[in-house]
Amino acid sequence: MFAAPGFFQASEAMQTDSVAYNQDRGGFLVGEGSTLQVSLTTPPVDEYPYACHELGEIPTVRSTGFITVVLQPNGQAPPRR
Repeated sequence: MFAAPGFFQASEAMQTDSVAYNQDRGGFLVGEGSTLQVSLTTPPVDEYPYACHELGEIPTVRSTGFITVVLQPNGQAPPRR
């Protein structure tokens, strides 16, 4: 399970390789050993919490963190579409 509900909800134009975004869980269910490619327009500059863990397990400090969206090298925010 990979969940980052705030990140995905703030993103635009999300597309995947035919794996559906699970709105209730705030992420994607990806089979063991599988790869999922997600294309999206990043959300505004901020830190967005995520959790990555086996389905049915409780996330721990080792399986959680933050996705950080930063300014571009020129100090500008990434363009919004």
